Amino acid sequence: MRTTGIRVLLAAWLLWSAAGAWPVAVVEGDGAAIALVADQWAEQGAAALKDAYRYEMQPGTYVLLMLLARVLHADALVAFSLLSAAAAAALILLSARWISKRADLPFAMCGLVVMLFQETWTSAYYPNSTILAAALVVLAFNLLGGARDRRKLVLGGLVFGLACWMRLDAVVVAPAVPLVLGPTGSGRVARPAALAAAVAAVTLLTAMFASGVEISAVRGSYVRHHDAAGSWNLVLKSFLAFFSMVVLLLAGLGSWRIVANRQWREAAVVVLGAAPLVLVLRSSLTTPKYLLYVVPLVGLLAAQGVAAWQESGGTRRRILAASAAVLFALQYPLGFQVDYAQGFHPGPHPTLLRLASVPVGRAGVEKVTLVLGAGATVSTHDALRLSSGILFSNGTWRYYKWESAAAVEAIRGYLRDSPAGTIGVWIEEPREALQLTEFALVRAGFRQAGVPADGSPPFWKKDGRMARVFCGENGLRQADQLGAACPLLAVVLWNDRAPPILRERFPEAERLTGAGASFNTYVLRPAADRAPIR
Repeated sequence: MRTTGIRVLLAAWLLWSAAGAWPVAVVEGDGAAIALVADQWAEQGAAALKDAYRYEMQPGTYVLLMLLARVLHADALVAFSLLSAAAAAALILLSARWISKRADLPFAMCGLVVMLFQETWTSAYYPNSTILAAALVVLAFNLLGGARDRRKLVLGGLVFGLACWMRLDAVVVAPAVPLVLGPTGSGRVARPAALAAAVAAVTLLTAMFASGVEISAVRGSYVRHHDAAGSWNLVLKSFLAFFSMVVLLLAGLGSWRIVANRQWREAAVVVLGAAPLVLVLRSSLTTPKYLLYVVPLVGLLAAQGVAAWQESGGTRRRILAASAAVLFALQYPLGFQVDYAQGFHPGPHPTLLRLASVPVGRAGVEKVTLVLGAGATVSTHDALRLSSGILFSNGTWRYYKWESAAAVEAIRGYLRDSPAGTIGVWIEEPREALQLTEFALVRAGFRQAGVPADGSPPFWKKDGRMARVFCGENGLRQADQLGAACPLLAVVLWNDRAPPILRERFPEAERLTGAGASFNTYVLRPAADRAPIR
């Protein structure tokens, strides 16, 4: 009965979290950029890859999406989103299976441990290549675990090679693979590991060659990505969004149990799998999705913590259970919201019940409120995560995805109704806003026609109409040169009000999206022969 209850709880949590996978929308720029290029590749051929975002680091993802778009006539963004959701489910279930066999705990219990990581289900909510690679890595772990059969070793090596082809940074967990081959106390693994490694290497190198990727391009991409890294503050945010207090408690207990029982192989598999990721990425670990590869490894530590709790007795057992329950309540169903004197982002969603507020009145913070619902958001390079109220991340993502869809529809509608000629579209910063704008242009039937030789913004064409996309303050000056009769739009993301530069230069700007939204579209300058929008 107890095992049945745990299974029901796991199934309910999986279904609850799945609600955030729809609708398909642009809330993170990189995935949308990959999908747009894959669509263009399917239509126009490999020439579209000249503008591909980090193609050399994830060619397998591009090839897979291009084939789906070409063979099945699927929309690449929709296909990418569905694949990401399926991969997230696979990551959770396969990680639970591997941990269950490794820690000798029930599958459902290990599944609940994996679900404690917010990123395992948040990665289902937007298209990203990391979750595709991470799911294949864990599949390889399952195939290789305890394997001595040559067919399983070959298949496991093949899958691991494909994981690295989907996204090359999956290779960072390779040092742990020899220890994945056997459980604690198993014998020699050198020959099986060598066979699996050889198959993985041949698979990856063959696939990279077939994709037209050179090793020098890979190295250059890594250097550029690392040099353009964000601050260590973003790294800290990524760890805060990935872990939770109850995960840290269980992982701490698990580490203690491993050391106390001298399970050095288990300690080594965690260290050899996780340490290279942190050492290689360092300050470029600016999004929690980069930590997806270590979910089964850190999950193994947390599962060992559950085993340590089961082995304890009396008062100690009750104290640990109460501590875990309190930490879970404070960070999963309950959330801490922060009200700022001058906020840029609207409040977290949803808020089911406000329980208590504490006035602060310093550092721009008016008050902190304990709620039943989503807590304060954590900004990363891949949209927002929740610091607390984590159970409601499905509602948070649905809210922002509906906002994104509304912004796209507003842009499409204005493009559709505008007269022939040139339309200017200004965006505040060239990340998610640029991808959302380009997504709207494609959905409106526009296609990129070229990039001017003078380095000015690219232009898009459709039926005698042209759209130019401008970025930042300098781009606004360029947009002014189009002439007063040229209609001009503005796209502003993650800001519930028009930025100062728009309020100063376009005091009559009209918002197309709803008031208080965080994805906004403004008409800065309507067409000369068109009445203002009200």
